[in-house]
Amino acid sequence: MKLIGHYDRVFKDYDGNSIVSFMVPNVRHQHLLKDLDPEKTYSIEVKEVKKKRSIQQNKYMWALINEIDIAINGRPCDDWAIYLMALERAGAKCDYIAALPETEQALKQNFRAIKFIKKVDLNGKEGNMYKVYIGSSKMDTKEMNLLIDTILDIAQEVGIETDYWREVLK
Repeated sequence: MKLIGHYDRVFKDYDGNSIVSFMVPNVRHQHLLKDLDPEKTYSIEVKEVKKKRSIQQNKYMWALINEIDIAINGRPCDDWAIYLMALERAGAKCDYIAALPETEQALKQNFRAIKFIKKVDLNGKEGNMYKVYIGSSKMDTKEMNLLIDTILDIAQEVGIETDYWREVLK
């Protein structure tokens, strides 16, 4: 279970053990806490919650990518190609993986975007070199802002008015 709460304070019991208090406002999380067994030991990890872009911003980003796709292809054709182009132009973190051609589907399931680069020799077998991206959901704020700016630049290049998009994506 993963809970999100605000640190409140630390108490000490009579034996000197620390008791950490968190305020948990989410009702569903409060319900999960009721099911904890006081006889069991739990592993707890405390990490600062990083601000993530909103679900609505994500929808807007993909809507703009769709508009770019229509502007380039005359109809919705391949949003993923536009997304991959934006990742590449933004210099998003990537890695290179050499793999057998039959593993391409598995790569697509494990990475947000993949791009075939070239044929390679894998110990006497024909293989492929792929460029793989983890995608925007794993980006920090700086990386995400650069990706959004890149998508906005692409939109402007293909003739899309970007004032509205700049407002909703920032």
